[in-house]
Amino acid sequence: MKSITSLKQSIARITDRKQLNELSTYVKERSSLLWKREEEAAKVAAWNRVKDLPVNTVLYCNANGWFLGGAVQRGTKFRIYHAAQPRAKRIWTCIVRDGKDEGVYWFGPEGVHRYNLQLTCPTNPISDKMTASLADVGKVLNEIIPSS
Repeated sequence: MKSITSLKQSIARITDRKQLNELSTYVKERSSLLWKREEEAAKVAAWNRVKDLPVNTVLYCNANGWFLGGAVQRGTKFRIYHAAQPRAKRIWTCIVRDGKDEGVYWFGPEGVHRYNLQLTCPTNPISDKMTASLADVGKVLNEIIPSS
């Protein structure tokens, strides 16, 4: 395999713009393929992390950032209330606020990965007040922006 330096030198010798555009397109496609593979591997790892957890296990959303309009934010606490469904690849949870169960949420591998569900609480959770505010903002945006 060529080193990056020798690849750069080879590219520097290209004088035809069409060839450079072809190369650029190929590099973007290859990069996209690698990103998709990494994402798929991350989803599989996330699912494997939670699929065998027992009922009543507590999970926390450890996602970076925040979600407009959602009840789930970094630090949201979930309790698994039904064993994972291996064929459907789904875990059933409910949000726990102030010691009470609220709403039912299921997560597949993609959701477990997106919300980064972990056994540990994040170091900087979003407050319940901020979570409510983000949910309100989401409701207002849904009213203002027409759905396609």
